[in-house]
Amino acid sequence: MLLYKMHLAANTVEHSLGANMATAVMKSYETMYVLHPGFTDEELEAVVTGFEQLLRDQGVEEVVTERRGKRRLAYEIKKNKEGIYIQMTYRANGAINRELERAFRLNEQVLRHSIFCADEA
Repeated sequence: MLLYKMHLAANTVEHSLGANMATAVMKSYETMYVLHPGFTDEELEAVVTGFEQLLRDQGVEEVVTERRGKRRLAYEIKKNKEGIYIQMTYRANGAINRELERAFRLNEQVLRHSIFCADEA
């Protein structure tokens, strides 16, 4: 179901961006998201790969993903005291980030997410 939602999200962006993707300004972005701590290794890999594939389907080529591991949260989120931290670094235009953020919001296993423009830092 999750991969189906990501596929739908990818198709939506593809149609909305059209040919403007090639002419858009590409910037470096860092995305950090926190996943539910109850994932097995296989489930975790499937979710992370799904988000990476969502970016690649939109023409993002340089996706670097770092798994920061399970850490204690500063405060409880959705009754969880721990979360699995994942960081992605990539170059894209801003329209792709809207769709990635939508995919994060639709996925109930994502506790928190944040997207930063690394060029402005």
